[in-house]
Amino acid sequence: ASMPPFNPATLSGSFISLVQEHLKDNQARTHLENLLSQADSVDTENIEGEVVLFAGKNDDVIPLKWKQKVSHHYRAKLYTVEGGHNLMLGKGWKAVADLLAQEVIE
Repeated sequence: ASMPPFNPATLSGSFISLVQEHLKDNQARTHLENLLSQADSVDTENIEGEVVLFAGKNDDVIPLKWKQKVSHHYRAKLYTVEGGHNLMLGKGWKAVADLLAQEVIE
């Protein structure tokens, strides 16, 4: 679930609102707000090597539109795969890992 190359907290409240709608617990909402307010922007000038991005088709945290912008920004391939936000923690983690390994080896 690739983050955008900018601090999401600097965006309008739409991102936080989107996520908060899916978080039922007030403590989780507060924790998210704290994390986003402390997040640093990605220093894209110091990335070495090829960038490959993966997006879960059912990710309710980071919208696909953002991931497409990130992909364009990095000039990177974007794979959409089955799963949600935490792709490596879901049932389909092995398929994602295999795809990543294939991409790295090629």
